[in-house]
Amino acid sequence: MAYVFDGIESVIDGMNSAVAPSLIQRTEIARGVNLDLRNGVPRTRRAFTTLQMDGDPAVLSFVHSGKWQGGAIYRWAGKDYIVFGIFGRIFMLDVERCYVDEITPDGVRLSAVVDRLYFCQANEYMVIQDGYNRPIIVFGRSARVSACGDDPEKPEVMVGTIMVFGQGRLFVVVDRKYFMAGDIYLPWEPERVLQFTETQYLSGGGAFGLPAWMGNITGMMFQPNVVSGTGLGALVVFAQKGVASFGVQAARSTWNSTDIARVLYQDGGGTGQDSLLSVGNDIFYLGTDGLRSLKMTASELQGSGALLRSLPLSRKVQSLVDDETAWAYQFASGAVHDNKMYLTAIARMRKVLNPFGVEVDDFYFDGLMTIDLIGHTNNPMVYEGITTGFNFLQVFEVERFGNKHLISFIVDKENEINLCVRGGNELDNYISRQQCKLYTPAFSFQTATLIQKRFVYAEVWLSELTGIVDMELLFRQEGYPLWMKSGAARFVSKNDLFGNTLSQIRQKIRITDEANGLSSEESELRNALVGARIQFCLTWSGTCQIERIVFVSESQPEEIRTYENDDNKNELTGLEVIDYIYKA
Repeated sequence: MAYVFDGIESVIDGMNSAVAPSLIQRTEIARGVNLDLRNGVPRTRRAFTTLQMDGDPAVLSFVHSGKWQGGAIYRWAGKDYIVFGIFGRIFMLDVERCYVDEITPDGVRLSAVVDRLYFCQANEYMVIQDGYNRPIIVFGRSARVSACGDDPEKPEVMVGTIMVFGQGRLFVVVDRKYFMAGDIYLPWEPERVLQFTETQYLSGGGAFGLPAWMGNITGMMFQPNVVSGTGLGALVVFAQKGVASFGVQAARSTWNSTDIARVLYQDGGGTGQDSLLSVGNDIFYLGTDGLRSLKMTASELQGSGALLRSLPLSRKVQSLVDDETAWAYQFASGAVHDNKMYLTAIARMRKVLNPFGVEVDDFYFDGLMTIDLIGHTNNPMVYEGITTGFNFLQVFEVERFGNKHLISFIVDKENEINLCVRGGNELDNYISRQQCKLYTPAFSFQTATLIQKRFVYAEVWLSELTGIVDMELLFRQEGYPLWMKSGAARFVSKNDLFGNTLSQIRQKIRITDEANGLSSEESELRNALVGARIQFCLTWSGTCQIERIVFVSESQPEEIRTYENDDNKNELTGLEVIDYIYKA
């Protein structure tokens, strides 16, 4: 029978699992793992490297073995720090020196059992809440407990949960369903931003609430990049069953006499504070149905908050959303770095011992959902798939030595909390070759889809090859649940006369189907090897760029089933591919 050809050369439109593999475009992939698709050509993602934390041995021991309760960036004296909580104690990380200090006030602890603490920087101060105890206020490298209402004339920030700072005020969620606004910040009276004296009067607005049907408040963020003196618009409040906005940019004296609240929509709301991301004019967030964007229209540039639109964005990564652990959305975090969005995904449980020696639950995330925000003219966002290799706790973009870096707290192979950074080196932790996967469309080989085909061989062109790259090709007929291994190959980059590795060597290799010698006339094996459309999974370990792939198949005669050649064997034949097992 005749050979037929198909393949890929550009994947400029990124991942698309919203439809069946046979329906996606030739410039898309069905799924990606540890890929960088920025230039439209798939390559190995940049590596992550573990950073060694320094500090007092007793402090480090407590941090390494503890339960992660979240953290936030604290910018003070022109430098970035990360303030975080472990079993109710508060720590401060210098991201340049990787030095950890404990700054918990003497004799004070926040709750050691809550899964997440709440953090918010209000100008010079960082406020930390657990929802039960008096908040801790960080100033510089020291911390104290809020006075709350000890001084009725100047009450400080009260016990609450989620917080946000904007329009010169600190807003605090109280009783899960309401929020209160603090006093306006004054440069000559900086501690005023921590006070809540204006809430004592009706003209000050008191507390704001959401309709009961919306449920508890799950997050707050100011509408970004609007035409206003502060660059901020309305306060957007996310709840379990909807989203509302409050026009708090108006003078406070008008809050009580003006209808400043708007319910934007009533379907699935937000899930957590740390997954709210400001990108351009929009707010990206994890909703109950996956990733969504609160879109700002042209008429919304004045920032009233009345015309914001919520758009679902997860369809193209539906296969990742299907793997997601929805119960952990409330603990997910995100960061924007190098014009890419990273969101923690696929939660897993782990066990740790609390300070009393009792085993308690904690969790981490298997990967980072990765989206390129640059894209191109017809597709402004390109979904790259998922980044794996570490057990991620929370991600941040911080400034280190004058440059922006993506940093993540992780759980290492010893089940200890540690730190890693996305770097420019070629290998994870300098020694581990990243394991990448590229799932192609299901190809019909440009023939009538009713014609049966059997895969014969593939030719792969590589460039930017560094060191050793081990490659494996799997395939399956569309609709078949398991994969068949076609073959494997090893690429080795060449050296110059001085023994230095050359990275711009272009290589081509042919991978032949190892199953060609197997009989396909009986039982399930026929279904595994022969079909109208064939999908491929190219996996490799190492650093390279895939320039193009050509797949070659052979047309097959239509099978005639009779009682004699049907042996009634229905066992599935092939391999199951798991995307989350690689750890650096």
